[in-house]
Amino acid sequence: MRLLKRIATIGATLLVVTAGAATASYADPDDPDYLPPYYESEIEGSYARFIRLGDKFEACDTAYDWQLAYVQYQYVRIDGSVQTGKHYVPSDAGDCQTWDHNFGEKRYVWFRACLDEPLTASDPCAPWRQGLA
Repeated sequence: MRLLKRIATIGATLLVVTAGAATASYADPDDPDYLPPYYESEIEGSYARFIRLGDKFEACDTAYDWQLAYVQYQYVRIDGSVQTGKHYVPSDAGDCQTWDHNFGEKRYVWFRACLDEPLTASDPCAPWRQGLA
């Protein structure tokens, strides 16, 4: 009986130590190695991503639908002003385009994949995604 109590106590202690070590091993979100290399946004017909290293947007048209795919973005500059823009993929399905930017380091960028539908009041877009430059 004593042996079972000791084994149970040792097992419980190892479990607590292991759980504590696993928690302590998580990286700091400010550590660049912890952050993903890119962030993605997608709807049917349009794919976009923000590539963190190099501050690049890539957008791809993913459907033969005669609609232009584009990436829409917003960025708050250090002076508080907002930079907005759109980058269009000039051709149809399977084509991608890349655009370079020079955002401030550790500043947030919001972006989303969209489709240009000229016959509707507003273009369909994916929800806004946040990336870190």
